[in-house]
Amino acid sequence: MGIITKSMHTFALQEIHRAYSSFDGWNLREEKMLDNDEMTVLLERMNGGTKETTKILVSYNSVITPDVLEDLKVSGVSNFGRPLRHGYAIIVPKNADISQIPAGVRVCSMSSFAIKDGALLWEKRPVRKTAGVPVATAQKVAA
Repeated sequence: MGIITKSMHTFALQEIHRAYSSFDGWNLREEKMLDNDEMTVLLERMNGGTKETTKILVSYNSVITPDVLEDLKVSGVSNFGRPLRHGYAIIVPKNADISQIPAGVRVCSMSSFAIKDGALLWEKRPVRKTAGVPVATAQKVAA
């Protein structure tokens, strides 16, 4: 599942860049693939004289459990005596069961993937109506 996993992670990285924009100073420092097709991403930026880091877990599981948070709480970044702010977040498909995750954890839903009946689905963009379709035909389909 190597090629498929890499393309799935490409969509996940797009979601991360939407939430943590380089315009706001966020830089991708490290990506690490995990054994179960999950990925952790370490982002950092300088903000007001302090270094901020955020570790993000990208998971494609239908149920997210709190045990995944232990690795996210450790930044792994030394700041040589200066103050360091560390945050963590989880990016999951739409409709994933996150009921076991504590309230203070930032959870983002992917717009590219969803969970339906326990299976992972790729969410495609809606089909656009073309100019070649007559109005009467479009009205019949809509009715």
